[in-house]
Amino acid sequence: MGGILTKIGVISLTLISLLILGKAANLVDRDEVSKTYKFEDDDDD
Repeated sequence: MGGILTKIGVISLTLISLLILGKAANLVDRDEVSKTYKFEDDDDD
């Protein structure tokens, strides 16, 4: 009986978690993130 509701609840929690993580990632300085990724890019250069 609660199978569908459970699935909806899990999907909702997942979406909310992704939104929170996305906002948290936006709060992190993008320069810091760029540095992390540029480290691997520098290897290629």
